[in-house]
Amino acid sequence: IANYANVTTEYAYHGKAAGIVVEAYGCEITESYNYGNITGPQSITGGISAYLDSDITTSSVGKIENVYNYGNIETNLYGGGIVGYAKDSIISKTYNIFNKSNNNTANIVGTSYNMYIKDSYYLNDDCPSIITDEENKSTLINVMSKTNNQLKEQTTYLNYDFDNIWTINNSYPYL
Repeated sequence: IANYANVTTEYAYHGKAAGIVVEAYGCEITESYNYGNITGPQSITGGISAYLDSDITTSSVGKIENVYNYGNIETNLYGGGIVGYAKDSIISKTYNIFNKSNNNTANIVGTSYNMYIKDSYYLNDDCPSIITDEENKSTLINVMSKTNNQLKEQTTYLNYDFDNIWTINNSYPYL
């Protein structure tokens, strides 16, 4: 799934805006990318999804894997290059390249609770991978800032499948 369009919401409070899926409960979002700018002044915003959570009725874990975001994220609430707010889910093999709008925007997840985030990279090192980790229950493994040149090298991307899913040719990887 790909998005090249800009998305804007004007909700007064707690709206949601995202490049691919607004709310994801217990589903998998894979092999997707966003190039559009996501704007929601008082909204939860994310390059891939605004809100990610597991589905307690089916016991399905929410999962985002093999995705990337190039779009700018603008919000005064929760904003993330990959997800705005994520809870009880898994994020892996992602990267984010965007221009930071303010202190409420993180490179990977704006606000997290009990998350497992692995092998996720970002260019913009003047804002963190996560703004708020509620109750410090999230686990981050190989989640880090890289230089522009490092993000164009295959060796940067641990555990990415460059034989079947990703391609890299002296540029950022793509699907």
